[in-house]
Amino acid sequence: MSEKIEIQKIRDALAEALPGAISRLVEQEVDGKAMRSDYILEIQFFRMQFCLVIEVINQLGSSSARIRDKAGLVMESAGQMKGNVVPLIVARYISPRHQNHLRDMKVAFLDLSGNASLHYRSIHVDRRGFRNQFLEERSVQDPFSDKASLALRVLLGSDRSWGLRELAEQSQISPGYASKIMQRLEELGYVSKEKQGIHLRDARSLLDDWIDYLAKKSSIPAKERKYYCHAKSPREIMSRMAALGDPPAEVKYALSFHAGANLVDPHASFEVVDIYCHDLDAQVFFKKGLKLKPVDKGENVKFRRPRYKESAFFQARKIDGLHVVSDLQLYLDLYHYPIRGREQAEHLYRNKLRNLIER
Repeated sequence: MSEKIEIQKIRDALAEALPGAISRLVEQEVDGKAMRSDYILEIQFFRMQFCLVIEVINQLGSSSARIRDKAGLVMESAGQMKGNVVPLIVARYISPRHQNHLRDMKVAFLDLSGNASLHYRSIHVDRRGFRNQFLEERSVQDPFSDKASLALRVLLGSDRSWGLRELAEQSQISPGYASKIMQRLEELGYVSKEKQGIHLRDARSLLDDWIDYLAKKSSIPAKERKYYCHAKSPREIMSRMAALGDPPAEVKYALSFHAGANLVDPHASFEVVDIYCHDLDAQVFFKKGLKLKPVDKGENVKFRRPRYKESAFFQARKIDGLHVVSDLQLYLDLYHYPIRGREQAEHLYRNKLRNLIER
């Protein structure tokens, strides 16, 4: 658990965001009943006076679902009060996407890293672009890491509750490790533990947060090798790959990006056949069979070592004689792909993933 954010730190951050404001901590009671909010500050700003009803997010990392839950709580608490009241979310850091969520909900926010949004009468505070000043605490494995994401892939794949051992078995991880991951997911607000078992609370928020996580990792160059194959089109290359038959057992591969999507849900045109290879040195099979030539540019075949070295191949299937990553992995790969990637990802989402995610 993260250390509780003390009221003085909130007052200091508020003074920086709204210079000249005088704040006073007031009792959390309405008509003799205790309020559910964390703090209430009475604000004097020149001739204006109003109250901030504050809900604090103490965790250093929070999901979209947790942010929305906190926003709902603070709006409910503010609704119980009479007069000039502004609901406010406070955290150590609020990501740009979560900031936008709160703006859409018309909930003010303030983080200890410097970002803030507060609008009341003639007061308009909009501070953005401040980086996270706090190292993210990870008491257990990052839920979006390679091994941990195996559990996410199972959870996103069906609308049901899971027993811990069953989930571990389906995810191909140990029950002990699965328990730690579920604890972290519960802390972040992604899952809830009910009588029936572990249940995913908000699949769409989880997927959106995963996309954000990968955006931060996209600056890390992936290991790849580029080749040219004498063929009329990428589709011809793929047909010739299928004609080669399965490679030796030690050669683990799967098509992804546009090439994989073309076999699952074709939409965008593409020029390069992207192939995930567990070991880049295992390309010899295809290099010989397709008569590939190494190139620095102008490639139409690209072998990549996936960022998710193990889980990228999880739930891969065979289509038209070729191994293809799962629909979920295709979506994750395509979303930040520079050439028509998001367009293809959104098309794939509408046709293949929406019914699973928006359930």
